[in-house]
Amino acid sequence: MENEFISTLLTTGKLASLTTIILLVTGLPIAYFLAFSRFRLKAVAEA
Repeated sequence: MENEFISTLLTTGKLASLTTIILLVTGLPIAYFLAFSRFRLKAVAEA
């Protein structure tokens, strides 16, 4: 029982870490683009 719990905990930690890294890699460039660029549909993207 204890080995299953530790395995589940490690799997959850790995998945959370991977998800965080993926979202940082994709989210930061998109946020930078939206904050510092001027394009025609910016008001729609911000809404």
